[in-house]
Amino acid sequence: MLFADISTAPESINPVTPGPAGWTLSLFGALYLVLVIAALVSIAKSTHPTPTVKVLWFLVVVVAPFLGSLVWFAFGRRKAPTQPTGR
Repeated sequence: MLFADISTAPESINPVTPGPAGWTLSLFGALYLVLVIAALVSIAKSTHPTPTVKVLWFLVVVVAPFLGSLVWFAFGRRKAPTQPTGR
């Protein structure tokens, strides 16, 4: 038989219905992708003074997507300058 090694047991892996573990991994994968894309969009929209800084942040996020995204959101974004309220 050509496909004699294929298991037909109920506990075999079924790629169509991955079960709870597969859905959990899919959810975390989607969240991971959203985090990285959000970091790249945020870098593109940032107001850093030189394009070199943006390119360096892009490289950090591309080389180390998860850690780079977290570092960007923790330290890389510039806060909007606060204007003094003249009373």
